[in-house]
Amino acid sequence: MEADFKEPIEISANTYLVGKREGSPLERNVYLRVFKAGGKSVNMVIDPGPPTDFEVLSVKLAKVIEDPKNVQIVFLNHQDPDVSYNTVYFQKLNPNLVIVTTQDTWRVVKYFGLNDKNFRAVESFPNYRVMLSTGQRLIFVPTPFLHSKGACMVYDPETQILFSGDFFGGLSSESSGIYATDKDWDGIKAFHQIYMPSKEAIGLAINAIRKLEPPPLVIAAQHGSIIEGELVERFIIKMQTIEVGIDLIKDTKLNASLRDVLNEIISAVSRKIPKEKIDSALKHFTSGRAFPDLAVIRDGKVMEIKFDAVGVFTGIVKGLINNSDPDTRALIKAKAIKLLLDRDLPLIDLEYGDRVEVPELFEE
Repeated sequence: MEADFKEPIEISANTYLVGKREGSPLERNVYLRVFKAGGKSVNMVIDPGPPTDFEVLSVKLAKVIEDPKNVQIVFLNHQDPDVSYNTVYFQKLNPNLVIVTTQDTWRVVKYFGLNDKNFRAVESFPNYRVMLSTGQRLIFVPTPFLHSKGACMVYDPETQILFSGDFFGGLSSESSGIYATDKDWDGIKAFHQIYMPSKEAIGLAINAIRKLEPPPLVIAAQHGSIIEGELVERFIIKMQTIEVGIDLIKDTKLNASLRDVLNEIISAVSRKIPKEKIDSALKHFTSGRAFPDLAVIRDGKVMEIKFDAVGVFTGIVKGLINNSDPDTRALIKAKAIKLLLDRDLPLIDLEYGDRVEVPELFEE
């Protein structure tokens, strides 16, 4: 049964997805956590999103907490407007609103017109932990430089949901739903390769997640789909292996080499595959499908690979294979392997989009 995006979606007890979902490549996920105990309640919104989404957000909030003015806490992962700007409206609705974020994030986000008296610094809580008036705890998990110096996740031990901000966020595809599947990994990988600075920064964040007790059962990011169940561990392991940001910039030689191989493959099959089918294999990497473009495509030729060279190579080759007859499919695979070997490039698993690691057969 498909989720009704016009309604708040309860993803766990008293925890709701309340943001606007519109089928865009960059969805903005806003979450509401209602803490209840002992006759008390505290309403917290996590990453309230941009002003373009405020009307939809307000309607959904009203269905859970009667009125948006009943939001008492806003938590901000970082300062980007698509994450934080609606805090301005919540402050106007509730002058006693408490805004929780890091000092580095506050230093920038306050220029939206937020009041210093509303601010509580994550760093002010002992051991990055706080007990609410309802008796429930929150744990703050700094993730410096992912992708802002002051970025910080918030963990709810009661529901075991990690609200991760941009970390583990992903670009959505036409098949993406509220909850992630294995198919959503490509969008997560592309998002991180575009926006995250380095493997080292990711490694520090993964180590922090590993220390959480109890361990998270759900990762609720600000973009893309919610990760739950076995995918939590699977995607954490995958995240440890990808190259991003500055690591990719260092690998410009591989980008250019794989671009040249792609163009040779396209040229070799151009007499066997109709032009419209070749264009279909290429269009995934041009405006309208990916955000932003992972590659520059012009007149049926790959002009430049900007990010994720191995992923772009795999995607285009698989697209050509899927648009071919059996004999041409075999030709494409053989051509790809020969060209990679001729140029001393790493072999690429066309099924999973990873470099093929050659095992050592002999010990030194």
